[in-house]
Amino acid sequence: MIGALHAVRAESPEIEGEELPAELMEVTGLGREQISTALRYHANHSAEIDQLVRADHEATEREERLWQAEQGLLKRHSA
Repeated sequence: MIGALHAVRAESPEIEGEELPAELMEVTGLGREQISTALRYHANHSAEIDQLVRADHEATEREERLWQAEQGLLKRHSA
């Protein structure tokens, strides 16, 4: 949900107030109470959550680079 929050803010920074939870509900498929709970939790633990999101993003990028390198090796050997 926090990834969706960052994505919505990046794509549509003008969305705020009650429009933001409504947009998050549409993007995530979660209900209003779930969105509200996640936002309150994030407000109280933002540093920890942001660190986890960054670590996940870095791991995803690293795995993508490794996969691309692997694909390059496979192409060279199969040609």
